[in-house]
Amino acid sequence: MQANIARRLSPRHIWATLIWSGAVGLLLWQIYRQRAFFHDDAFISLRYVVHLVQSGELTWNLGERVEGYTNFLQILATSVLVKLGPGPIDSVRSINAVAAVGLILSTISGARRLAPNDPIAVAVGGFLVMSSAPVALWIFGGLETIMVAAFITIAITLILPVFQANDHPTARSLFAGLVIGLAYLTRPDALIVGGTMLLSLCCFAPGSLWYRLRSAGLFGSATSAILLPHIIWRVSYYGDPLPNTFYAKVALPLFQRLPIAGAYAAVAMFLLPAIPLAIAGLVWAICTRKINSAICSISATISGYFLYVVWAGGDYMPGARLLVPLVAPASLLVVASLSISTDRKWRTGFATVAIVFGLMGAITFQQRRMDAAAFVGSLVGKYISDAWPPGALVALHTAGSTPFYAPHLRFIDMLGLNDRAIAHRSPVPIRTPWQTVPGHARGDGAYVLRRAPSYIIAGPAQGSSVKTPWFLSDVELGESQEFQHCYIPESAEIPYAEEVARLGPEGPRPLIFTYYRRIC
Repeated sequence: MQANIARRLSPRHIWATLIWSGAVGLLLWQIYRQRAFFHDDAFISLRYVVHLVQSGELTWNLGERVEGYTNFLQILATSVLVKLGPGPIDSVRSINAVAAVGLILSTISGARRLAPNDPIAVAVGGFLVMSSAPVALWIFGGLETIMVAAFITIAITLILPVFQANDHPTARSLFAGLVIGLAYLTRPDALIVGGTMLLSLCCFAPGSLWYRLRSAGLFGSATSAILLPHIIWRVSYYGDPLPNTFYAKVALPLFQRLPIAGAYAAVAMFLLPAIPLAIAGLVWAICTRKINSAICSISATISGYFLYVVWAGGDYMPGARLLVPLVAPASLLVVASLSISTDRKWRTGFATVAIVFGLMGAITFQQRRMDAAAFVGSLVGKYISDAWPPGALVALHTAGSTPFYAPHLRFIDMLGLNDRAIAHRSPVPIRTPWQTVPGHARGDGAYVLRRAPSYIIAGPAQGSSVKTPWFLSDVELGESQEFQHCYIPESAEIPYAEEVARLGPEGPRPLIFTYYRRIC
């Protein structure tokens, strides 16, 4: 017993305890700072949730089947909670909080497997995840980021024994494949991670070729058991093999996406310090010839997903959202690098640098309120829900908050996330700077006019004149003789209280809402 007490009071365990204390403190601090954040795109999913709960339809507009979401499993889970009583926003945040716990626990489990006798290395891995401000941000943001990150990390932790050749590795391949299937249901591009894990099993797992192929076969079969039925359901329900969001977001040519994605990746290195630290650890392992199968597997997973995000053009949302699922795998790679080193000075130095980088990332990350589009769109949605006749058709670009708070109106999503015709338009002329922002390239003024909406909200959530266009549909509407003849500009003042103003970014009070009304 005295030996156990002495071991717990050893310098390594004392330092590990201090690191864990700092990690918990930073996590709680970031949760408090980012508690007001919520993103407009999350309201898109919540409109699907409300329609599913109330009408049994997984649609944005009732009766129009378009898959304008990327988080099927999160929508189902949120719908279950909403049926039990909590509101949609509280429900999705609760799910993300549970996912965050799963993310942290799976990171700790993976770190202990990689460094079973090194409490400092395990603590550093946990610190890098718990101190990551974007993780706390997206607990509140309302999207599926934390949920998919948790599933990916659980799958990596499950499959590590395959690369260590112990603890019934083939069975773990099966369970890891099932978890990747759940990650796919949460966000389809998790399949990129599944693909890299499958290749890693074939290329890096120790043992005979038969052993590697059997592990890969179990993994792939388990994932396919979830993947294929969902694709069949998607085609039968929505009519497309891929989500409508895929067609809507991949509009810019590759040569235009890559510079944007390069800048996005560069910024992510500062926001998510675990990633550059993981790269440094990998380089050290290669240079010292201490690289092993587990390191190769985790590195392949990180590289494959990172390259996919670059190919896709990055993202416009805060906190390097698309790369947040790499925080835990990158942290595990740091742990693996520490665990294989026999150089005490290098280990101490690298662990210290990791903690300093994590601390700097947490401290320098700015506090955020509700996303500007979500805040303004919420005010507009509540206003038009009362002021405009039920059933009126409204064309707009802010497809989240405004439609969510105006449930009795119908909408045209002029950016195409929830509109098949706009999403599939090809080619797409690039005529405004905003079109280079990922997910904002689409539009079709002629199509909007053919549907003859009663109201058109051009530009941002509060509306603007088509004479100062933001998006492609604004340009094309402004050039149309039919639009000039059939629509007149109008405006309204939307007052809001001080306690409401504190939730969002600074702006004019009252809000000046600009829109076009059809008179033909």
